[in-house]
This record gives sequence, C-alpha cells and structure tokens, in this order.
Amino acid sequence: MNYFDLHCDTPFELYKRKTPLASGGTHITAEKLRCFEKYAQIMDIWSQNDLSGQECYDNFFRIYDNFMRELAENPQFCFCRGSDDAEKAFSEGKRAIFLGIEGGKLLCDDLSRLDTLYNLGVRFFTLVWKGDCGIGGAHDTENGLTDFGRSVVLRLSELGMAVDVSHASDRMAEETIELCKSGKIPAIASHSSLRRITSQRRNLTDALAKKIAGAGGIIGLCLADIFISDERPAHITDAVRHILGYLDMGLEKSLCVGADLDGSTPPEEIRDVCDMTRLYDAVLSAGVDEGTAEDIFFRNAERFICRYM
Repeated sequence: MNYFDLHCDTPFELYKRKTPLASGGTHITAEKLRCFEKYAQIMDIWSQNDLSGQECYDNFFRIYDNFMRELAENPQFCFCRGSDDAEKAFSEGKRAIFLGIEGGKLLCDDLSRLDTLYNLGVRFFTLVWKGDCGIGGAHDTENGLTDFGRSVVLRLSELGMAVDVSHASDRMAEETIELCKSGKIPAIASHSSLRRITSQRRNLTDALAKKIAGAGGIIGLCLADIFISDERPAHITDAVRHILGYLDMGLEKSLCVGADLDGSTPPEEIRDVCDMTRLYDAVLSAGVDEGTAEDIFFRNAERFICRYM
C-alpha cells in the first residue's frame, strides 16, 4: 500500500517526549513505516496556543533543530522542499517528508518571518489553531482575515507555500480560499472532517469543502475521535462514514487523508500509522473501488504536490 498523509504532529511529540524517530513511542516511527511501499508525510510543528507569539517562534527553532537531527540519524527519510525531492525519494525507496507549521501566532505581525521559514524548508502553513491571532479567527470565533492575515496569505502564495484553512472559522476559510485563487497554490484543508456528519465547528461545511475542491485544493480527512464521532471510542467505521460523505459530493479527486497522528486520539482500531492499512481495507469493504481508494490514500496528494510544488 502507498500512503501520503497531509498532517501529523510528530516533530512536536518527538521534542516533548525526547523520544527517537527510529523506534520511539510516537504514532509514527521509522520502524512502523515498513508496511508501506511508498510513504509521504507532511509533518507540522505546532505553535502552542498557551505561549506568546515570540515564545512560539523561539520554540519552533528548538523543535525544528531536534527534528532535523532525527531525520539526519534516519537516512531512510528524505526532507523534501518540492515535488522533485519527493519523486527522488520514492525512486530510492525512501520516505518523503514535507514540513509545515500549525498556527500563525509565531509570526508576531512580522511578514519577513515567512521568508525565514520558507528558507528552512517549510512548505505548508496552517494559519490558525484556536482563538484569535494577528492573522484572523479560528473555528471557535466568527472572525475573518485581518489586514495582516491577507498580507500573510498573499506572501505565502508568492513564496510557494500552501495555505491551510483547517482550524479556521468559516468566514476566514472562505476569505482565504478566494484570496488564494489569484495566487500560485490553491488553499487546502490538511486535516478536516465533515460537519454534516459530526456536528463540530472545527469540521468543514459541505459548501467549504466544495469551494476548496472547486478551486483545485485538497482535503485531508482528520481521524481525531472528537471530529468523526459523538461516541467514545471512535471506530474506523466512523472515519469511513466521513469518507463516503466526501465521495457523495463528488470529491473523489480532492479527498486525501490527514490523520492528525501524534496530535489527537484516533479511532480505537488505529494504534499507529501502520494501522492505516485497516482503514484502507475498510474503505474497500464499504464499496469504494480500488482506484478511488488509491487516489484518496496517495495519488490525490501526490498530484497536488507535483502540480504546485
């Protein structure tokens, strides 16, 4: 099985737990990836909401340095800055790793920090996480993009970084999707489930999902239990309901997986990344054809990277 995942929080967990990427206690380790033929992952560094913006920025470099050391100690991983790097990694049997940031609080109203982050290899940027920041409002607010937020979105596009609207308020997500239409890369939602199926404001409305897909973006299904089910524990069947919900809207060429491993509690049957094979099998058992399943679990994300990066 090939697998391309749009979101995990492994770099933060490696730093917090002081555990190795090779075979530590995180959902994703080098050892746990042996079940995949091709594997690509967008790994995000989270801006902790309880820290000041400057503390988030300083902490980013500590987490980043630790993560780079871990990648260097595990040569089966390839740090990717674009699609050429990913294709080279696949051809050499390596694991393709892209870097993202989750939460724009670390910018502290300083647009030049985006250039610094881009030069370090960051290629995906989740604008907000919770509450308000200088960029705009998260899902627990009604606020849209600020003037600075609009400048951030435009600069991200100029640099060639994908703008991620997961966690954004409906208003902010809609404004961002529209603004990205004039840029190099369409907006994405790296880890978002469907609000119609599980009534959480953090989840996407059908309308927003269609707008992302219609503009050329991709959507990664989030597997966090609170976003796919009202019951605990959540199960793989709950994730399948969300996948079928996206497919019912005709989004089979836009849907991916952004499991949010190492950042949330997944369905009971998914103990670590290797168990994504169970979700793949469950999707097939639900009547989804193999070609569509391969699109969801790998090819849609790969096509997006190849086209825009």
